[in-house]
Amino acid sequence: MGRFFETLKRVVKRESKEGKGGMKKIAILSIVAVGAISTAGFATFAWITVTTKSPKINAVAGDLNVFVKKVSALKYVYPYYKNTTEFINYDGAGVVKKIVTEDANYSDRNTSTDNVVITLGEEVSHTYQSSGTGTVNNIVYSAEETFKYYLIGDAVFTGEDASTVWSCDHAIAMSNTNAVSTTVCSSVSNVVIPVGAEFSLFDTNKITDSSHANYLTYSSLDSETSRFEITENNTIKCLKTGIYTISYYSDRIEINLYSRNDEAIIGSNILDPTMINLEYYGQADKTLYPTIVDYVPTAVQSQNTMVILDVELAYKNVSEIRAGLNIMRLYNTAGVDYNDGTANLTGYVDEAHRNALRASDFYAYHSLFTATPFDSASAAWTALHKKTNAVDDESVAYFDKFSGEGYTTTCNLRTKEDGDSLIIPPMTADLSTYNPLNDTRVYHCYVAIDYDHTHANYFLHAGRLGKTYMIDRDFGLYFTGTQVLES
Repeated sequence: MGRFFETLKRVVKRESKEGKGGMKKIAILSIVAVGAISTAGFATFAWITVTTKSPKINAVAGDLNVFVKKVSALKYVYPYYKNTTEFINYDGAGVVKKIVTEDANYSDRNTSTDNVVITLGEEVSHTYQSSGTGTVNNIVYSAEETFKYYLIGDAVFTGEDASTVWSCDHAIAMSNTNAVSTTVCSSVSNVVIPVGAEFSLFDTNKITDSSHANYLTYSSLDSETSRFEITENNTIKCLKTGIYTISYYSDRIEINLYSRNDEAIIGSNILDPTMINLEYYGQADKTLYPTIVDYVPTAVQSQNTMVILDVELAYKNVSEIRAGLNIMRLYNTAGVDYNDGTANLTGYVDEAHRNALRASDFYAYHSLFTATPFDSASAAWTALHKKTNAVDDESVAYFDKFSGEGYTTTCNLRTKEDGDSLIIPPMTADLSTYNPLNDTRVYHCYVAIDYDHTHANYFLHAGRLGKTYMIDRDFGLYFTGTQVLES
């Protein structure tokens, strides 16, 4: 029986249905639901109902002298099985991807038109190679693949390091391999495209020999206020992060906004309490973990549910200030009674009977501050992906969380390394002409968000297993700069 559940959980075909408000429903054995960075484009898919009722998670410059320059989400992404865009291999080796969700460099662009049609121009012959690192005019393509159409792009598009750029090995494949025409298309939905990403469409039918192919060109867009633009390098650049459907016809590419809500862009991978039970009673070391409660922190970490927000900050200050971070939520009322074994045993039924819980009750937060960012998304993940009951050498907990009531919890903002400081020195630029976008003093605050082990125990109750629970995001990040006064 245990092996049956393992197979059911590990080999899952995505089945999405867009309904009212862009809601997607995914059927599965047992799930605790939150929004996820989970799309076909990034090799994972939510098994859950994505709620549109929770607020956008904002990284707010709480004080006037703090500016948010860019926000990126770092997420562990599981692979698909080879030659499929539908079956996710949860036993496979995934990668950590970085998705830019907000970028102040593009904030002044008018992107009010959600959908765009890009007319194709004359094709141009370029080279391609079977391995290595690609370029916009010399992509990487292996004939071993069975797909015909790919969306390929730069490091912002792939969310990985430079070695993955312009490669079909790190591309978004379209599952429909039939020939396209002016009336028949091949398309892919639920694609997260980050702001600033450059990409192109590669049609393998246009390969002319073992090292050359005709590349598509883009002649015009049907809107000047589109979320996309055509670059001088003959690529398509995204000006606003979103979840899109891309359709390829023989004479055009249509890009339609699938969802503007960030629940499916910023969020945790799903937490599966049933799998925690199966793993604990089937294989966990009972000497090391005498009870299942002792095992939960390890189980949460092993499911790679953590999401890390990389927030780039600038400070406008004429005197020293101290950087700070608070997590703020919408409601001050008491949350869940975690010891109540009789309440909330129904879970999600439908939109009229959501029985939703608030996310701030179930998450914990760990943050690092630095003037020298991590070299890669995977390096940041390795540094922050800790068990939520972890403590430092002085037995101080890494993670902060809400307890009971209260609008705000203050994060213990730690420095990344010995050379870092929370004290921001006075700026040297002219205060009257200061522009945070031009400030070379860029600080990074990494905020790891994961299911708290104590709160996750709530879903291990026998009456809640096998149920779907929705969690409405109700919190945001609030950055502060406090003036340092001389004693």
